[in-house]
Amino acid sequence: MRDLKDYSGPFIPDLKRSDFSKEALVRAWEATSRCFVMIDGLWYTLIKEKYDEATAGKLDREIWEKMTWKEIPAIQEALNIHGNDVEALFKVYQTIPDSVGVLEMKFELKNKNHGIYTITNCRALKHFEKYGKKELQETACGIDVWAFADTARHFNPKMKCTNLKLPPRRDPSEPACSWEFKIED
Repeated sequence: MRDLKDYSGPFIPDLKRSDFSKEALVRAWEATSRCFVMIDGLWYTLIKEKYDEATAGKLDREIWEKMTWKEIPAIQEALNIHGNDVEALFKVYQTIPDSVGVLEMKFELKNKNHGIYTITNCRALKHFEKYGKKELQETACGIDVWAFADTARHFNPKMKCTNLKLPPRRDPSEPACSWEFKIED
């Protein structure tokens, strides 16, 4: 293991990801995660320009529904996350590519079956607010409304997701959104 802080030095023919330092791997993970989310935004915009808003919205939802059920098990397997309670879901949310490097999150786990997930800073929302892209904000945040509920239901059929706060924000210092996850018997 070389413990490289970056790759500014000479070319290494037998380079492995494990040759990088923890800090370098975190930076690469965050950069890759931002690209993951950026691809969706670019894809959505292209479909909207070629067809229309309704088609872009419909196809975007279909893509995210299919992707979620490939993404979540991959993360669970890679990081050895077990269970189908709120605690396990929060572990996935902390590490899933569309969160890492894109969102700042706060988790309040009241117990294994009940918790509050707050997105304190959302790069996409900041972009939409800065450039006055209200329709994209409504689309992106609208995806979260069904996606979080759908993810909770698929993760555990007894899990409920309740939106506690959605944009628009009165003040940029407010959290972007907040969600309650609960499993009730």
